[in-house]
Amino acid sequence: MFQRIAKSVSGVLAAGLLVGVAVAAAEVPFKAKGIGTVTSLVPGHIEFAGVATGTHLGKYIEVGGNDFDLVGNISNGSFTITAADGSTLSGIYSGTYAPLPTGELKFTLNVQYQIGTKRLTGVTGQAELVAVLPNLAPGTVFQYRGIGSLLFP
Repeated sequence: MFQRIAKSVSGVLAAGLLVGVAVAAAEVPFKAKGIGTVTSLVPGHIEFAGVATGTHLGKYIEVGGNDFDLVGNISNGSFTITAADGSTLSGIYSGTYAPLPTGELKFTLNVQYQIGTKRLTGVTGQAELVAVLPNLAPGTVFQYRGIGSLLFP
């Protein structure tokens, strides 16, 4: 009788483990591209707003900002993405910027997706994002592209 109980308990535990594996988080590739606008620029700080399309997010709006220094470092970046259904995904970023031979500025960023809401609750991830700005002034319109991965719970 004890053997049957032990086997039953073992079977239940094994089934629980299999179910746990079946609902484990899934890492998926992520690509995004968008158009942004510099909304505010003061010495050492920039803010932006953009419209983009991203894998698993669809069309979304994004707002954010970061600090920068005069030698090409970007720090304290934060952003919030809002998808068409109202779900949000927020995070942080840092990186560098440098002038291109064309006179444009290239921003190279390491983005960390940290906090999601609604259908994006529990989503995290990372991406490398590149933005090219024709100049650095309020109202400047720029393009950006990113590639990375998202981890869905």
